[in-house]
Formats: sequence, C-alpha cells, structure tokens
Amino acid sequence: MWGENLELLGFLVVAGGYLKKYLGVLSLLGVSCKNLIQTGFGRGRLKG
Repeated sequence: MWGENLELLGFLVVAGGYLKKYLGVLSLLGVSCKNLIQTGFGRGRLKG
C-alpha cells in the first residue's frame, strides 16, 4: 500500500514540476506575443 502511495506521490511531484515549467513557458510566450502585437500591429505592420 505504501509503495503505491509513494509512486503516486512521485508522479504528482513530477507532473507538478512539468506543469510549472509549462505554465512558465506559456506565460512567457503570452507576454512576448502581447508585446509583438502591441509594437508590430500597433504600427500598422499588419497587411492582409
């Protein structure tokens, strides 16, 4: 029983670490995309 719980705990820790990394990358991408949109599209570089 303890073995299964430890495996589950380890899995949750690893999954949590990956989730944090993923969310960090997503937020970085979101910020850079937002900046690109504000600077690029704001100056009228968007041409269909």
